[in-house]
Amino acid sequence: MEFTGFDSLDLTNVEAGDSYLKAGQFRCEVVKASVEQNKAKTGRFVKVEMKCMDGNGVTVDRFNVQNANPKAVEIGLQKLKKFLIETGHPNPDKPGDINSLSGLKVVVNLKRGDDFVTDTGERREGRGEIVGYARDVGQRIAGAAVTAAPASHPPVVTDGTDQFPDDIPF
Repeated sequence: MEFTGFDSLDLTNVEAGDSYLKAGQFRCEVVKASVEQNKAKTGRFVKVEMKCMDGNGVTVDRFNVQNANPKAVEIGLQKLKKFLIETGHPNPDKPGDINSLSGLKVVVNLKRGDDFVTDTGERREGRGEIVGYARDVGQRIAGAAVTAAPASHPPVVTDGTDQFPDDIPF
């Protein structure tokens, strides 16, 4: 299709882009993995882009592998190794080629991130922030495991505690 102006666009056979996952637990597949330079150009991180296997959306994680702050690297490497173990990577100690991450499957636990305001002043609900990985849905990860719930309902906590969608400041 040649672009000759906005009025010439025909999006009939174009799929809408993916939306970011909200809080919950989702089975995902790595669709892209790369090593990228940070904004300050002082370090590098491994970036993994994952798509929910049931079509609910996408999520992204970054693991610091080079940084001026040694603690950031320590945390990044620990998270990366946990990710590799939970995905069943054939060699989590020496993963080798970055392309070996593509196609890996893992359960991702997300908590609700902070709401934000867009450049146009529109208030939006926070995206899901990754809090951990597991091989199986329902497996306990860094706190209460949650299961995916319909968008109109909060996640279901499986450890017996209550989970409310509102923030109480005390």
